[in-house]
Formats: sequence, structure tokens, C-alpha cells
Amino acid sequence: MKDKEKARAYNREYYQRRREYMIAKAMAWRAANPDWHAATQSSWKNANREIERQKVALRRAAGLITTPRAPYQGPKECAHRAVSKAVKSGRLKRTPCWVCGNPKTHAHHSSYDRDMRLLVVWLCPSHHKLAHNAANDS
Repeated sequence: MKDKEKARAYNREYYQRRREYMIAKAMAWRAANPDWHAATQSSWKNANREIERQKVALRRAAGLITTPRAPYQGPKECAHRAVSKAVKSGRLKRTPCWVCGNPKTHAHHSSYDRDMRLLVVWLCPSHHKLAHNAANDS
């Protein structure tokens, strides 16, 4: 028993002394062999996916994981998030209201389909509300 503890203490101290060197060496090998590392990681994840899910479920049940699961994101929320990201990244530009020219606008989606998420008409809040009311009436 003491030999195991002694060996563990020695290995820990040895690693701490050479930590930067060992990390740099591992990172250099990983950079030199990207295909091998990616293939190994993905095959391990695929082989152990169910085991990992069970471990997470057990940790969540034991109260060790306190972060809540992300709520279901419907097509409306996904479209809203896609437009927000596109505006922040500069792929989509916010323009004045299409009807009255008001600079404070909302993105109005005619469809929430995946391929139509960024096809929006910029409308001020009042015209946006009217557009939704007109769509609901018909």
C-alpha cells in the first residue's frame, strides 16, 4: 500500500516538474496527426455514447449537475436566433421599416423553414403587429 502511495506521489511530482514540456509534446503530436486524433475521438464517442448518457443521467439524478437542460427550441426561436447571429456577424443588415421608414425595426419572417430563416422583411413594431394580425385573419 505504501509503495502505491509512494509511486503516486512520485508520478504527481514528476508530472508537475515537466508539465509544460509534456503538454507541449502532446499538442505537437496532436497537430502532426490530426486525422488520427479526430478518428479516434469520434469512434470512441460513437462506441460509448450510451454509456456517457447514462453517466450524465446518474450525475444529474444525484444532484451533481445543476445546470438545467436547454428548453426545446421551436422553429420560431431558431429563426429568431439565426437572424440575431446574422445581424451581429454582419451577414444581414438591419434596414428601416419597409412601410414607413422608421429606423427601429423587427425582422418579420414569412416562413420559419430552415432555408427561409434569413429571408426577412424589416418592419417597425406597429407594422409588424399589423402583419401578424393580417396573417392570423386570413
